[in-house]
Amino acid sequence: MNRPEVAQLLTLASLVDNRSVTDEVCLMWHRLVGHVDYDVAAEALQAHFAGSTEYLLPAHITAYARAARQAALPSTMSPAAPDACERGAHRRLPDGTCLYCTDREATDA
Repeated sequence: MNRPEVAQLLTLASLVDNRSVTDEVCLMWHRLVGHVDYDVAAEALQAHFAGSTEYLLPAHITAYARAARQAALPSTMSPAAPDACERGAHRRLPDGTCLYCTDREATDA
């Protein structure tokens, strides 16, 4: 998201929780959630307000984005660690896949 999109997202949030949307607030939110696509962040905002009474924080947006990204990944990991996992447990990489299950090099992590 760019800063105008962050401002738009926070303006939408303010319609629900009456938050103050200032340039400083937008700048900090941009630093924290600017890496998230606007459409994903808007979905997160909608899901949050539809199911929670908590005050919306950047962590809510990033948690939703992370869960959506992992849900969209192809199924490369089994619920139980397969034999390929040396330590008997999955080692998740930033993209949500397992270092051992995908036979990647540790330098990819």
